[in-house]
Amino acid sequence: MAVGAYFPFDNRVLDGGTRADWSWAMAQWDRVAQAGQAVRLVIADQAYSRFDPGTDEGQERTVTMQNKFAACRAVEQLVFGYVYGGEGKIPRGDPGDRCQDPLNPGQQVPCVGDQIDAWHLRYSHQIDGIYVDSGPRDCTDPFISGSNPHIPTNYRDYVNHIRDRDYLVFLQASQYPDNQPTNPWLQNLCADYLNLWEGGVLPYRAQYQALDFCDPGQPGMDVPPWWDPGPLLRYSRVHVIDDCRDAETMRLVAQLAIEERGAWTIWITGPHPGSLGTVYDQLPPYWDEEVSFFFDHYVREKEQKDQKDHKDHKDQKEQKDQKDDKDHKDDKDQKDQKDQKDHKDQKDHKDQKDQKDDKDQKDQKDDKETKENQETKDEKDGKDNKDNKDLQDGGKEIHGDFLTRTDQPSQASPELTGRTVDIERRLAALEKEVAEGRTFIREDERPTVGGQTVADPEEEETDPEKEES
Repeated sequence: MAVGAYFPFDNRVLDGGTRADWSWAMAQWDRVAQAGQAVRLVIADQAYSRFDPGTDEGQERTVTMQNKFAACRAVEQLVFGYVYGGEGKIPRGDPGDRCQDPLNPGQQVPCVGDQIDAWHLRYSHQIDGIYVDSGPRDCTDPFISGSNPHIPTNYRDYVNHIRDRDYLVFLQASQYPDNQPTNPWLQNLCADYLNLWEGGVLPYRAQYQALDFCDPGQPGMDVPPWWDPGPLLRYSRVHVIDDCRDAETMRLVAQLAIEERGAWTIWITGPHPGSLGTVYDQLPPYWDEEVSFFFDHYVREKEQKDQKDHKDHKDQKEQKDQKDDKDHKDDKDQKDQKDQKDHKDQKDHKDQKDQKDDKDQKDQKDDKETKENQETKDEKDGKDNKDNKDLQDGGKEIHGDFLTRTDQPSQASPELTGRTVDIERRLAALEKEVAEGRTFIREDERPTVGGQTVADPEEEETDPEKEES
């Protein structure tokens, strides 16, 4: 739940005759801290930000409240400091400025910037955020006459100043529709918490609606969808029911808020006796029952969260295991494919190298054989040419020598004339044979051992006298 801890310490007499002094106020803070996790957030009254640090009492009370706030935070409660925004009409202002209170004409109040800084000065490390009360109640649409377009600007200044101090933002915007289609400025502020309802039990149960401040003649309008942001953000929607008289009604209203109204942070408090207004200066008479109710919800919520976290963790682990298995399998498959490819590439490379080596060896062998054949042919052709040349040269010598000796036939004897003609004829035949490549003597012409070698047998000389006879 949320708790409006506006406990006074000015010695006023409360309902029932209780005197609200400092000791009583501190006891109320102890009760809030003792509620533990049943309380989500608590709002400290603005009076706690106004202690004078220049006095002993001011310093002592500041330290006391630092400890009270620390006790609340130790049990997971968020502590917010109260700031008055005057429906968004009080500007942030410069340090030291005073601003007119729009809801109480003639009164001056610190501008919003100084109110925020007062909390920061005394409790910079003991509070979690700032709550801006008295939300917008005017039309802010610039296209409608009589609207106040400065309100969105003021709220942006508030939020920026709060965030500059590293605090959470909690805005009161009771029944605000934020229905400008082109500029939903309240939603755009992205506040951490929004108080969207502050009213009595009867209207909460029977007349749960938003108000159209740009058309005051309307009795009300449907609640906009953004009021319920869904389970993940419902804790940020705060509803305040401020005239609940007993514990039974408290439980019914709280259940309605949780199950149907989309609000999971709720403050239910009682009215003054005799309907004299809302009681925010003390805890309701059914406080213990309220703590018990919300603590039970906290336990169930925590169990559900733990189960969800356990399931999510289990699912994440299973997904991680599956992913790891898949990654391992993929890695193995990739490695196997790579090894197979590398092995194939190596084999192909070796086969190609072997084929190239075989081809190179064959080419070298063929080249060697071709060269040897060519050398053998060249050697044979050289020898044949030499033999032919030697034979030709020998025949020419014989022929030349013979011609030299027989170039004067008139001086030759008649007996040699026929022989000369025959030799010339045989020399011509020999030259022809040499030209045709015949360099040997016919087998039938080979002489017997010791015999006389002649190209042809000699013909018997013809006796001219015998022929005549």
